Amino acid sequence: MNRVVDPVLKRGRRVEAGRVFEDLRAVVRWAVARVDLDHNPFDGMKKPAGSTPRERALSDDEIRLVWNGLPTTLARSKACQRILKLCLVTAQRVGEVAGMAVSELDLRTATWTIPGTRTMNGHRHVAPLSTSAVGLIKEADRRCR
Repeated sequence: MNRVVDPVLKRGRRVEAGRVFEDLRAVVRWAVARVDLDHNPFDGMKKPAGSTPRERALSDDEIRLVWNGLPTTLARSKACQRILKLCLVTAQRVGEVAGMAVSELDLRTATWTIPGTRTMNGHRHVAPLSTSAVGLIKEADRRCR
């Protein structure tokens, strides 16, 4: 982690370093959930100081641009395309979406219950699922069988 984040910090890019740290932590959390890693080296580590919360949101045009660009940009990974699309339609974090478990889903009521162990604030969160989200989840399920 330090080999990736420290060079960004040395360039004086504190906010960018914080974002890189968060992205790495999300990927590692996902790998631990999949049992690809046996522990999370980020446990106990704090995000680099100086990072500030973001206030920006994507415009409708930007969302369309991202959505329509995924098949080209991530042509070799349908799974990554679905993860990012689910982020867009559920407004949930990439680490939460990537770590989604079947046991967290209730497609009859179109809800996704994210346990507190996987949320940033430590509280269980029930996210409603749109028709688009349910469709993406069913597509992923078909591909996994």
